[in-house]
Amino acid sequence: MNNSHSLRILNPVGVLNFKPLSPAKRLTGFTGKKIGLYWNRKARGNIALDRVKEILAGRFESISFEWFETKVSVEATQEWFENVRKRGVDAVVGATGD
Repeated sequence: MNNSHSLRILNPVGVLNFKPLSPAKRLTGFTGKKIGLYWNRKARGNIALDRVKEILAGRFESISFEWFETKVSVEATQEWFENVRKRGVDAVVGATGD
């Protein structure tokens, strides 16, 4: 009878492969700015963004908004980011839900 046992421990976390980025410069104000609202289509993230829009619109004059989405849990492509840039937003607020 063999009483030898072994235990193999695995890490269930995937290896991330990304290049760190510097944080974006902060806006000095919101008046007259165009704000992107980004939702990855997870449950109720859109509700949070609608609330952000409501609060900002009530506090700042001449603020406008642009809506952006990706499919659920799909990483945005470089083309997607270029589209956001071309639409001239000054900042983007992102929300996910669950």
